[in-house]
Amino acid sequence: MDLADDIAYSVHDVDDFYRAGILDHAPIAAEFRGWLDDVLEWRDRDDTEVRAELMPGAGLERLRRKMRRDDPWIADDEAFLAAVSDVDAEMVTDLLARPFDGSLTAERRLAAFTDRWIRRFQESARLRPLDTPRAGPVVLSPWAWHHVEVLKFVHKRFVLSRPDLAIQQRGMSRILARSVRALGEWLDDDLDRARTPRRLRELIALAREQYATLPAERRPSDADAERLARSRGIVDYVASLTDSQAFALSEAISGRADRLWALGQRL
Repeated sequence: MDLADDIAYSVHDVDDFYRAGILDHAPIAAEFRGWLDDVLEWRDRDDTEVRAELMPGAGLERLRRKMRRDDPWIADDEAFLAAVSDVDAEMVTDLLARPFDGSLTAERRLAAFTDRWIRRFQESARLRPLDTPRAGPVVLSPWAWHHVEVLKFVHKRFVLSRPDLAIQQRGMSRILARSVRALGEWLDDDLDRARTPRRLRELIALAREQYATLPAERRPSDADAERLARSRGIVDYVASLTDSQAFALSEAISGRADRLWALGQRL
């Protein structure tokens, strides 16, 4: 599952965001060239300088050092250099340099890129040696592992870290937090608790039943079980909502809904 998730995260997300026009070629190309053109100079800089650096190439250098720090058993500078070079040549220069225009040519070029990389990663999967630390029974080869990390870096740095996406994420986090707090306060209201959404009460009851089935040594006290069941029910309820439903719930429970009966059907 972890390997499949890594492959999907590193390849299919590039496919999706390239189609959507979110992957901007210029800053990505600058980052890769900024590191590749000064590989040795980057390696000679101290950690404090690299952490504070904003110039192109600093992000890849921070990634290289993080991999060496977190996974020294597999991280290799030469494999990292090869991965950056390959991704720069095949994704940055060959794919992203030509914006996706929906044509058959663009579709074929993108399909060829995706199929080629997925096939490489699939072929690199192997049973792990018994003495390999921090790994499951199936692992990627060192070559593939470094390439996956570099592809994931593109997604994290140039999609997830975009200010416009961060603005939306922060807004959604406020909506979710406001809804969770408001539902908790509603459940604390002795006079109005019975009117909370039925699905919310069912999820709390289900969580309560699950805590009751735990072995005696792991079962929480009655008070803790009730608190945990309520918290679990609220979180499960909010997590089950679509973005539009979560927004509608947050607006309504804050007293700002303008379509009363339509909202009730959503909950």
